[in-house]
Amino acid sequence: MARFKAASDVQLVQGNAAHPFHNIYGCAEGDMVYINMEAVAKLTKNMTTQRDMYLIVDMSGSMQYHYKPSGFFTRKPSDMEKMLTNIIEHIAQFDDDGVDVLFFSQRLVHWANIASAGEVPRALQTAMDKFGAFGTTNPMEAFQAVVDQMRQKKRAATVFFLTDGELDDQGKSLSKFYREVLHEEFKTRDQFYCYAIEFGDDAEGALSALDGQYQPEQGPEDLFDMESADNLHEITQVLRQVGSMSAVGSSDQVTVTVDQNHVIDMINTDLIEGGTKSATGEMNQVMSFRVRAKDAFTLTLQVQGYDDMVIRCVPQGVDVMITVQ
Repeated sequence: MARFKAASDVQLVQGNAAHPFHNIYGCAEGDMVYINMEAVAKLTKNMTTQRDMYLIVDMSGSMQYHYKPSGFFTRKPSDMEKMLTNIIEHIAQFDDDGVDVLFFSQRLVHWANIASAGEVPRALQTAMDKFGAFGTTNPMEAFQAVVDQMRQKKRAATVFFLTDGELDDQGKSLSKFYREVLHEEFKTRDQFYCYAIEFGDDAEGALSALDGQYQPEQGPEDLFDMESADNLHEITQVLRQVGSMSAVGSSDQVTVTVDQNHVIDMINTDLIEGGTKSATGEMNQVMSFRVRAKDAFTLTLQVQGYDDMVIRCVPQGVDVMITVQ
């Protein structure tokens, strides 16, 4: 199930001017209901990087089409340029030493540190001109490079991993690296968290070797979250939300409470064993709450200096009807 959705695929609900969150929407599968929202601009302006952000991006031969600019008389940005530009525009300001973008095919092709959206076209062209671009699909050097930098900087990482095809060895090397390095050295999501997206029809099952190695699913030692996406536009919007959720935040406190017999069992990337009726913690630019519910419930959000926000949620299949008081 997609935890996040592109804005074009959902009805975004707004609160009033005195509420702390806007752009609210929900999605559901069974009794797992995700309610997602963004902090208002007044709250986000003081947010800072909580961890380094990395993009590990497939540059194999099957991805070549998405890297090529279009237009005969006037150059139009490629799909990949539009995707990276949109992501960098929203998250680079929060990464104090730039977002690291690692392009790979059968090896690490190019590593660009990008501090602003204007740097994206040059980084892409440099990557496309490098030896090894548009070969086969092996992300191991890219993941190793991230780990080496984490060790050097002694700073936690959020990694976005995008691939459109079966990995060269069906993911066996990356699965082994997950068990013997990532899990052994970093252990929990607080130190290493990867959001991996399989892109396109050919990628179905490509990342299955990473799934379910550490239980419970989405628990503190389950370092990879995975989903599939059909197009780069959708991926752009999803990665923006994930980056703002897990890497950008502040010390402002938010309290969330659910009514009746329901419980909240996940806040952002943190699983709450057994669930809770109420929790207080630091705020991220994007907040995501998972409520275990098969029927209607109410979430109440409290932030100092703002009106209490009461969100009525009614699961309807994979969608959620939301009203705000």
